[in-house]
Amino acid sequence: MTAISFSCPLCGYAFDPAANAGCASCPLNSGCRIVCCPNCGHSTVDPRSSRLAAWAAALLRRLGLAAPARGAVEPGLPQPLSVVAPGPARVVAVSPAGDDAESRLRAYGIAPGASLEVLQQRPETVVRIERTELALEAELAALVIVAR
Repeated sequence: MTAISFSCPLCGYAFDPAANAGCASCPLNSGCRIVCCPNCGHSTVDPRSSRLAAWAAALLRRLGLAAPARGAVEPGLPQPLSVVAPGPARVVAVSPAGDDAESRLRAYGIAPGASLEVLQQRPETVVRIERTELALEAELAALVIVAR
């Protein structure tokens, strides 16, 4: 069984970097700190192997500025669509933020009781409602409250 130990910062796909078949054939494989996402192809430095990234994360935690990870809230509790991890969810409520935003969400089929699937969170929240895929801005996705 493969251990999932890395989440792509672009698409949110969780995978094990050691199991990436493309890296095994690379001539620069030994000592390489770059992780390539098998889902979207995005390349990034593994923050666990970077001393600079570890130092910056520790500094942010000490200053109390570290942001909670997406999907850090317990899965059974209602939470904003902008932070829920990829997977199926049900719309619990739509926060009132003006008639225009609410009417746009209802036109997309996002209303209390609707089922949707979160496909990705980065760079924007992408959801599938029935056969329609939508990319929602962070401000608009934060208005939708969902539960697993």
